[in-house]
Amino acid sequence: MQDDGYVSDEPKAAKRRAIVPWGLVGPPLLAFVGISLLWVLVHHWIPIVVFIVYVALVFVSFAPYIVVTERSRSPTTWFLAWGLLTSLGGTFGMLSGSLAYNKYIRRYWGYEEHRHYHNVLASEPAGAHADAGVIVFTRGVHVDVTKSVGFSAGKVYCAAPIMDDTVVSQVEYWAVGKDCCSSRGEMWCDSVHNIHARTGAVVLEDTSLMSNLTSSGLDHSRFLSAVKQAAAAYELTVPEEPLMLRWISDLSAVQAQYWRDAAIYVGVTCFLYFLFAIPAAWAANEVARRLDKARRQ
Repeated sequence: MQDDGYVSDEPKAAKRRAIVPWGLVGPPLLAFVGISLLWVLVHHWIPIVVFIVYVALVFVSFAPYIVVTERSRSPTTWFLAWGLLTSLGGTFGMLSGSLAYNKYIRRYWGYEEHRHYHNVLASEPAGAHADAGVIVFTRGVHVDVTKSVGFSAGKVYCAAPIMDDTVVSQVEYWAVGKDCCSSRGEMWCDSVHNIHARTGAVVLEDTSLMSNLTSSGLDHSRFLSAVKQAAAAYELTVPEEPLMLRWISDLSAVQAQYWRDAAIYVGVTCFLYFLFAIPAAWAANEVARRLDKARRQ
């Protein structure tokens, strides 16, 4: 028979079980979002900051478990689960943020920091502008879309010669794009049909460690394959290192698009991680609760 003054702990335990999993969702999610944003917003300027914050995050994640273990003979496994999930969130944030940086933000800064050349003839050697990020051609330079070729490698890699009246057979500059041409003779990439467009944004080769995990790491070589196919198909010659460009009319719009794409990428990956974090937190909480219960018995 229950005493009049007795209050069961069961409602409190049930409430604790309902709340605790969210404590295993919030910090890991914040770690994921924070590290991802550091990659996108800070890494280019101070790369070491991202790694220092990540290492500090891992240490702080396990600090509560270490402290509780030192002070208690029977430490709760929940703090260990908290540390594991939070450090895992930071690790996934490192991976996701680095992919966003290499796929989008690195290209933005590439156009900012590489040289810009103006009034360039289509016949000028590409090697003379090997350090270019942006090239503005003289009037009369255009993309000959009738000599375009599409090279299929998962996506269609398109290439067409950039020419003027001075170009005879050797083409130094090529307009390229993805999934915007037919196999031959038709191309609609970026601004190739805009008669006022004279700007080429150089396709910069990605040599980063993360390049193999993104399509951008393979883009340069596949565009080069398309260029060589177009040259062979239309009896043109190509220098050893031609410059491959996106033919555009507004550089600022292209750069702004990279930031928008990066923002969308980060937003989507954060939402996907949130969906992952909920069942992961529930599972970790259940495992920790059962381990603690078994240890007390």
